[in-house]
Amino acid sequence: MWHETTKYKKKTGYTLKSFMEDNPVGNFVLIVQGHAVAVVNGVLFGNGNERFDGLYRSVWYGFEMK
Repeated sequence: MWHETTKYKKKTGYTLKSFMEDNPVGNFVLIVQGHAVAVVNGVLFGNGNERFDGLYRSVWYGFEMK
């Protein structure tokens, strides 16, 4: 399971972009505002436009898949 850290880009928590910067290696399932996505070794998998429009969604929960 993903561990919490005190280093955030925003006071409200991680954005997808900051999460991917801090976790360049690993397989994660993230629950974000209104959606769920996967991040595999720093690459975002979601809807087609997610890589461009969704990078600043707040990450609510995260799970590391091993």
